[in-house]
Amino acid sequence: MIDHTGRIVIELIESCGTVGSKLREIVEKACVRTLDSRMIIEGELRDRDGKRDAAAAKGYPIGEIPDSGEIESIIEGTRREGIGPHFNSLITYFWVIIAMTSTAEKQKVEELLGLIRRGLKGCFLMTDRGGPSMNTWISQTIVKDDDHLLTIDKLHGMNAVQCDCAIVVVRNPGSFLPAVYGLKPEKYAGLEKHAAGDAWFDGHVQLGNVKGKVTLSSNEKLIGGGFAPVAKQLSICRPRLVRVALSHLQWLTGCGRLRLSGFHQQALADITALAEAQMRFDVISPYTLDRVHALKFSFNELLLDIVLSGAVSDLPDRRDLLGLTKMEGSSYRCFLEIMARRMVRK
Repeated sequence: MIDHTGRIVIELIESCGTVGSKLREIVEKACVRTLDSRMIIEGELRDRDGKRDAAAAKGYPIGEIPDSGEIESIIEGTRREGIGPHFNSLITYFWVIIAMTSTAEKQKVEELLGLIRRGLKGCFLMTDRGGPSMNTWISQTIVKDDDHLLTIDKLHGMNAVQCDCAIVVVRNPGSFLPAVYGLKPEKYAGLEKHAAGDAWFDGHVQLGNVKGKVTLSSNEKLIGGGFAPVAKQLSICRPRLVRVALSHLQWLTGCGRLRLSGFHQQALADITALAEAQMRFDVISPYTLDRVHALKFSFNELLLDIVLSGAVSDLPDRRDLLGLTKMEGSSYRCFLEIMARRMVRK
């Protein structure tokens, strides 16, 4: 079981570069630990060859990516000052990516980008009170003629209380993919918002819960289904988040707040190289999307191993690193997506 489940994720990340012994050990053990009861009881793993999958996968060009100089500036700034002062810039960068990769009309995309150009702050609302499975999400859309009636009950949106507008992901009944909407300031202002927990990253980031109902028109829907836009967003955003988070670890190390063993230093070097390789890929397919899931899974589990090793002395820093393992893809969510294409239900 260890060899089989671990090999699935290892083969995916190995298609980007070298996986050293320490990172391999962490990932293999994590794969077995993350198996849920349905995977063990109801599923039978297909015996797949990752290299053959990579060669056979039919992909399409990733297309235009927003200014690469911007993300490099965020990475370098984080290396110097930590992620906190640059967090809003990172979220703004991701906001632009979602707008540019949406299926909305060009005019609506420009309106969404215009909010950011005016200096307004936006947030993403993804985590749902209904749990990790979209089938149980409370947040959903009901369409009646041209009206889209949204019920929203989202948790832990980054800077959600202080923001002016939002992009919200909700359940789309009848579809296995979610629907994504842009909430302009006048709509977002009418929702109930509360701070959740203490601030993160030396006080720079406050999570918030958002709840309420809002009626939108069909042209305020950014993504209504289909593999392409979701795959493109994940393929661009996720490896870049990993790179920024890795720079934060470098900053912590330079401040003496993180003391890494030689094994962990090598594993972080491996993850850095894998993330940089993933950022250079210009083709999207179901296989390459699994590769992005595998990268975030491996990064999450390495951070967890570092925290458990006692390398981080201060509790707030430990909390921040554990928080990064849940941001833009928890280990369970990433593993679930990978395994869904490799399980045969009995």
